[in-house]
Amino acid sequence: MQEVNGFAAFLTKSKRFDIEYALIPMKYRAWKGFSIRRTGNVTVGLCLTNRDSYENSAIHGEFYNHVKNYPEIDHLTTFLTSSDGSYSLIMPFSEEIIFARDALGTKPLYYALQDGDLGIASDARVLDKVGFKNIDAAEPGVLFKATLNSFEKTPFNPITYSTQACGIDEAVENLTKLLSESVQRRVANKKVMLGFSGGIDSALLAHLASKNNKITLVTACTEDSLDYKLSSKAADMLGMQLTTLTINEKQVKNSVHAIQKMAHLRSSMQRSIACVVHILARYAKENNFDALMLGQLADELFGGYARYLKFLKQSEEKVINALFKDIKNAHTDNFYRDELASAPYTKLLLPYASLDLVKYAVTLPVDLKLNHRTGVRKMVLREVAKALGLPDGLVNREKKAMQFSSGVFKIVSKMN
Repeated sequence: MQEVNGFAAFLTKSKRFDIEYALIPMKYRAWKGFSIRRTGNVTVGLCLTNRDSYENSAIHGEFYNHVKNYPEIDHLTTFLTSSDGSYSLIMPFSEEIIFARDALGTKPLYYALQDGDLGIASDARVLDKVGFKNIDAAEPGVLFKATLNSFEKTPFNPITYSTQACGIDEAVENLTKLLSESVQRRVANKKVMLGFSGGIDSALLAHLASKNNKITLVTACTEDSLDYKLSSKAADMLGMQLTTLTINEKQVKNSVHAIQKMAHLRSSMQRSIACVVHILARYAKENNFDALMLGQLADELFGGYARYLKFLKQSEEKVINALFKDIKNAHTDNFYRDELASAPYTKLLLPYASLDLVKYAVTLPVDLKLNHRTGVRKMVLREVAKALGLPDGLVNREKKAMQFSSGVFKIVSKMN
């Protein structure tokens, strides 16, 4: 299965789509150009990141626990159910296409059915460009099988959203194991750069990743920001070196304009986060890193946002529903934005988005995540950090969201 940075495919009997024309919106993904294959009624275009290996199937992303050991078609659902990965994939045949997206939806994937034709793409603009209407996002955790006469969906790896009784010691032990395994699978055999802010999320990743691997910490922020003042102190507490990218208004604006050419992000908050990721990803490419690692999804899993405390004051049910909703919607609210911002430059590694970790974290009771009396958030994650021996100054540090602590939101919110 060939690793790519996106793909598009058409299954049609009556019409020939101009795939070269269709692929133009995905040029930012094709680091080494495009590869186009035609067989029977299927045409596929791949966004290459290295040499074309001419394998039949393609994966946008990675499997972390089944490296290069791909299954037969008959066992694909079983394989995907047991996989830890961040991916969308496609298996084209002369009269059939099979495609899927991981259960959290960390990679983008769209499809459209129209007049007996099927279009699939990593960027919805590809399908729009050749006239498809009613374009849908492929549901995460669903295996699609399409022919000219049929269209089947098979769910796999569903997440059960329900809390269960659990003690703090058991939770800390299990989370430590799950997060450590997730980090090590993702950083193995890679030169990895970590987007570091000094908060509990990135501090844990830095500590775990550095155990058996060389990891580089990088902060992107403005000179007058909170991250500029505090991230170097946090790195010192970990005994690790930090590179600080001091960014100015011109760089922020250039980055936002580049992102908006790929997709329109409506809110200043979304544009600010994407800007930081974009700048970090570009630095990763310029300095020959294999991947950029981020701490995304930790807030949703462990109650990191201040609004969760407000919900908790109203009722436990309300905060549980808010947490579950945010995890379910992460593929549209978070992953899409961050994958888009990094796609022109490098791979993205998201250890908190390991499915085993997510499936366990959603079962933990609210009182292990939030304390309405003290206002402490991410309680259990802080206990994991304490158990791993991180300094108290990091364990207990409260931190603003990245878009604010980096100073980028202040600039973006003033842009037209």
